[in-house]
Order: sequence, then C-alpha cells, then structure tokens
Amino acid sequence: MRICLYTIAVLAFLSSTCSPFEIYEKHRPSVAGVQIFVIDHSYRGRLDEFFYEIKQLGVDAVFLRVFQNRGDRVHFGLTNLCPEGGVYFASKNACVEADILKEAVQSAKKNGVKLFAWMATRSLSFLKGEDNISLSFSPDNKRSLGYGANIFKPDVRAALLSLFAELAEYQIDGILLQDDFIIKYAEGADCFACTEFTQKTGVACDAEEFFYPTRSSTFGRRKAAYDRWNLWKAEELSRLFSEIRASARLINPTLLWAVNIYYETPIYKDKGLLWYSHYISKFMDAGEDYIAVMAYHVQIAQEMKLEERELLEFLKNLAFSSVRAVGAEQAIFKVQVRRFNNANSPIDKLQTDSVQKALMNGGGENFIKLPINSPKDLLQRGGN
Repeated sequence: MRICLYTIAVLAFLSSTCSPFEIYEKHRPSVAGVQIFVIDHSYRGRLDEFFYEIKQLGVDAVFLRVFQNRGDRVHFGLTNLCPEGGVYFASKNACVEADILKEAVQSAKKNGVKLFAWMATRSLSFLKGEDNISLSFSPDNKRSLGYGANIFKPDVRAALLSLFAELAEYQIDGILLQDDFIIKYAEGADCFACTEFTQKTGVACDAEEFFYPTRSSTFGRRKAAYDRWNLWKAEELSRLFSEIRASARLINPTLLWAVNIYYETPIYKDKGLLWYSHYISKFMDAGEDYIAVMAYHVQIAQEMKLEERELLEFLKNLAFSSVRAVGAEQAIFKVQVRRFNNANSPIDKLQTDSVQKALMNGGGENFIKLPINSPKDLLQRGGN
C-alpha cells in the first residue's frame, strides 16, 4: 500500500507542476569531494572525527555508499545482517544493515561538509531476483538474462520510488546514482519493455532488427528501427529518473542530483546511447544537477591502449566534451587515487595530479577522488 501511495503521489506531482522539473532557481555548489566505499573500522562510533579529518584535507563533499549488495564489504567491518543485500538507512522496503546515514548526516553538518547518498538502482541484489531480472536479445534469436532489475516492471519501478523517498527523509545534500543506472546493449527483450515500446511507438519488437542492426541488405530499415529503439530506452531511463526525483522532492525539494556517466558517453555520444542508453541532454532536461564522469585513467589507458601522453590528451578532451555538454558548473570528474582491488593500493600521487591537471586543462572544475575508506587514503602517495 505504501508503494502504491508513493506512486500515485509522484504521478500527481508530475502532472500538476507548471514546470515539470524546476520551480525555483537552484544553487549548484562546486565540488571537491571524495567517494566512500567502506568506512574504515577505526572510525566506528567516531564519525565526527572522520568528517573533521576529511574537511581538514580540503574536502567539502562526501559521497557515501548507502546500499549493500551481495558480497560487498560492510561499513566499519560490521557483521553482515543482510546477506542478500540491504541499505544503510531506515527502510520498510529493504533489509537494514545499520542506519549509518543518520549519524553521517549529523557529523557532516557539524563539520560543514556536504553529504551525498550514493545509491544503487538496477544492480540492487535484493531487487534483481529471478522474477524481476530483465531479459536481453541474444545472437541466436533467443532471450537471455539481462543486466539488472527490470525498470519496465511496475513492482520494480514502485520499489525504487519508495527507496529514494525513504532516502529523502534524511537531511542530506544530494544523491548520486550508481553506475548501474543504465540499460545495456540488447536489453529490453522482455514482455514489459517490448509491450510498452510497441504501445508508444507502434513498432513491434524484433530481435533480428534490434540485435543485428547492420546485417543484410535491409540495413537502412533495420537501422532506423534500431536507432528508434535505443533512443526510446534512453528516454525511458530519463523518465524513470524524473519520477525518482519527483518522489524525493515531495519530501526534500532542495536535494541535488548527480548521475554516474561512463567515460565514453561525453566523447562518443552514439556509444553512450548504444551501450548504456545514456543521453546526457535528456538527463539534464529531466533535472540532473551534475553528471559525474568516471574518468578512471587506469581503466581508460588499459581499454584504449594509451600511452601517458595520449592518455592525458584524451582526458583533456573528455573534460572539454563534458563541459561543452553541461557547463563547467554541472560537470564533476571522478579521479581514481587508489586501485579497485581488495587492497585498494594507492596510485602514485604524481600520476593522479597529472590526471587532474589534464582534466582542468579541458575545463574541469569539480572533482571526486576515489575509492576512499579513510582520510589517510588521501595522504598515501603509492608507487608507479
């Protein structure tokens, strides 16, 4: 019943607002932030000190993980109370590991640090069970399991609205959407997505056209249908964001919103649309305040086989393209200062400084350093 009431209220809000997205001028502060993956156990019961030490290092915004997926490490090294996944805030819709967000809000405000809740959507392990998983088109013209929870299924959509409404009950400054807020290539082969697509466009779902866009002599017809399919998925993803945002605005209208953006999207618009259903202008039209560009230089260099000079030039162009798309005020660049492994070994500071300088040369002004578990993570230099 709670989920249904939230859904009805959100739809009424969207239909009744004169301007569907903004009714006041919003200040978007600059960001010198860190993204917290797992709060170090030494700060259990000492979050005031955590935020104080972070602030002394020049940080003005903390992006704190408030979701727990199956297999994730638990904040403070606590015993895992939610083996199938849960959240770190009070919820009637998910298992609660601990209400860490309550204490974090108090400590952040006490120390003058902005606090963003970093929240997942489609990858939530407690939400993407067998009944809720999306389906994908596969090369053999059959359906296969998709990437995450099916946002075209009403129950999934309603659950997400309720979770974000619960988050909005806290006096946080904003919310960062996890990098799972995507629809992957070939996803959407289930009856929920296909039925809605056909109803709205009059075009039938066809695996041959949607999975093989460049094959055979009918390329022109196939490409037209395929492009329409991918654009529609991007529009639906942005529409879901606007509904999530509306559900939260009923409670906390001043929340700032950021969405993780893969590094391909600002430079290669077609790839962002094809691979992730990301279309930056549609996100911004739907009310995003920031794009958080994942400028992970280690990954980029490996995937694109770039030498250092080429990498720095690419990062400069990435920043330029991002700033051109949304403006410097609304572009945040995520700089990797530690490796994404169990040890989170530090990356040489000279390297990370050169990465940030390249992004600044492209017009970047806002930055998040990650992954951070403790203030001391910002001080360790690391090796090559």
